[in-house]
Amino acid sequence: MDSHLNLETTIENFLKAEKCVIYSSAYATVMSILATFSGPGDYLFVDEYCYHPIQTGGKLSKANIIYFKHNDMKDYEDKLQDQIKELRKKGKSHSSVRSIAVVEGIYHNTGEVCPLDQLVAISKKYKINVCIDDSIGIGTVGKGGRGSCEVFNIDLKDVAFVCGTLSWAIGSDGGFCCSTKGLSAYQRLRSTGYVFSASSPPFLVEAARRGFEIIKESNGSLQSKLEENCGAIYDGLTGLKNLRIRGTKKTPIIHLELIQKLKDREHEERKLQEIVDFGMEHKVLLTRALYVNSEDNLPRASIRITTSAVHDRADIQTLLSALQLADQTLF
Repeated sequence: MDSHLNLETTIENFLKAEKCVIYSSAYATVMSILATFSGPGDYLFVDEYCYHPIQTGGKLSKANIIYFKHNDMKDYEDKLQDQIKELRKKGKSHSSVRSIAVVEGIYHNTGEVCPLDQLVAISKKYKINVCIDDSIGIGTVGKGGRGSCEVFNIDLKDVAFVCGTLSWAIGSDGGFCCSTKGLSAYQRLRSTGYVFSASSPPFLVEAARRGFEIIKESNGSLQSKLEENCGAIYDGLTGLKNLRIRGTKKTPIIHLELIQKLKDREHEERKLQEIVDFGMEHKVLLTRALYVNSEDNLPRASIRITTSAVHDRADIQTLLSALQLADQTLF
């Protein structure tokens, strides 16, 4: 028990959050948050390319789910205005219903960054709560590795929930949610992912706590190295003739998509699998991005590439050489 509380305190101090609750499952964290704090009659404004746990949480909540175009803040605001008009027709005010905007700091499905500064400003204007899943961002971006909110200089007081995983950069397992004391206390009573699950084993909790300490002790050097590696991979793949990058130079996850669309998704997946198999023959482990077929707004088939701060120049050159050769020989 002490180790679990110590980890929550470590995360609070690291992210400068008021309160933190840890979960034994990263998948269940954001899913449970949405199902706990919204319900029938409420509204969830969700980026169309949010990943599966967010979609599942929205459906479990039975709230009205309104998808806005990916990273399109004008469409987000248009959807908010449409909601206000619809409520007025029903004789209701905008403030009479609960609404939450749900985004990812860095999107699993695209590798692209959410413009959090714009989203938070619009949400403030319309008095909408914000839930950010920053599973990829925390530990990888920001000068101190504090994630997407640090990149955009967002005060966590302006965000209702910041969720994350203890795997990815932290190197353990489980998830966490930072919020206010009141909302955190409510989670411990009502959040299904917290109430109806066993606590994480102490060795995983201690591993996660040490992971945060390592990031803090690096004083930004790990993030600088990671950004350097991300840039090298991005630049090295930019000139491919048959594959294009989706993502940014500064994010640790990018997707490679076929430039020329094939007959259907199955044919695209087969071609991408050829590239994955080719990579294995050249000592590079690649993977196609896999999705649940029932996902809303299924992203285009792609190869997902994840970069680490421990990759050296030789590792990166091996990757680039394999993909450049595949680009020349498999098309």
